[in-house]
Amino acid sequence: MNISFQLSRPQNPQSSVVAQFIYDGKKRRLGMGLSVPSDRWSKGKQRIKILQSIHRNERILRAKGTAYSITTWLLKTLSEVDSSSVYNPLE
Repeated sequence: MNISFQLSRPQNPQSSVVAQFIYDGKKRRLGMGLSVPSDRWSKGKQRIKILQSIHRNERILRAKGTAYSITTWLLKTLSEVDSSSVYNPLE
């Protein structure tokens, strides 16, 4: 038995996933109980698209948050230190 997964209403922004198959000589459709954004559905692969750029963007945002936290801590710490007591090898 061949089963294909499709969107019930691909023209809508959000659509339910259905399984389509032939049983007892008749075409059948069975709802899978989940819906996905239609623009993220890969019709050829019959699954939701997972974009690497989404994961990369999440990592970039997390790194920016960490960098911001470190910068904030460093600026706060430096504002509490008397700059004349900091050793500067370039002077």
